[in-house]
Amino acid sequence: MAVTLGLAEPVVAALLALVVIGERLSAPAIGGLIVVGLALAILVMPGGPAAAGRPPRAGAPRGSTAATRH
Repeated sequence: MAVTLGLAEPVVAALLALVVIGERLSAPAIGGLIVVGLALAILVMPGGPAAAGRPPRAGAPRGSTAATRH
């Protein structure tokens, strides 16, 4: 999760520059902010690419039903 938050650092820097010192963002910079924002949104979504390396949540169904007793 820390790596994912680290990816947002340039976005935060650009937004602070925009708000605090009145920096003007070019069209490619705005496009980059949108792309990074969408990528971060996909990464933090449940079941997204970042979830592939996480252990299953407590109470989540297991992949195999053969191990359960009836």
